[in-house]
Amino acid sequence: MKVARFAFPKAIPCRVIVTKPLVNSYREEFMEIVKRYPLAFPDYSVEALKFDNWRDVVYEDRFVKDVFGTVWRYRIKGLEPEPYVYPLADLDRVREQGGLVAFSLHHFLFQKLMDLIPLNKLLYAIHRGDERFVIALEKVAEYQFGLLKVAKRYGGIDVVVVLENGKVLSKN
Repeated sequence: MKVARFAFPKAIPCRVIVTKPLVNSYREEFMEIVKRYPLAFPDYSVEALKFDNWRDVVYEDRFVKDVFGTVWRYRIKGLEPEPYVYPLADLDRVREQGGLVAFSLHHFLFQKLMDLIPLNKLLYAIHRGDERFVIALEKVAEYQFGLLKVAKRYGGIDVVVVLENGKVLSKN
């Protein structure tokens, strides 16, 4: 609480996130740092550290297109990608080419819940009528409804697509 109130705490809590290329490049050194400062690395334990079969930074030039149409470029193995092609960069051009501007809710409510809760626990929670499941369902529904409100405010959206296992269920 002293940290939150700027009341001169003895220490400031921190959490250090380390990238996979760094861990793979400096294996022994990283393990020593984790041993020395375990409170700064709560997500890492020396016993559980696993390394890839490649040691140094591996450069790549890989592209992946997601369900929204954004093309992501991976430049360094183990790091997050950066957007390379933006699907909404020029909506007028999409229309000029005869296309529809689509807004995709890439997860159905149940699919999103499976991303949040392991399936066996989710099914059991549904069966029991667990209040935590209902709260999670409401939060996911609020989030998806918020996305729809953003799409409506954005304007120019012709179609809202809801996907189930990669197949179009409804367009309206």
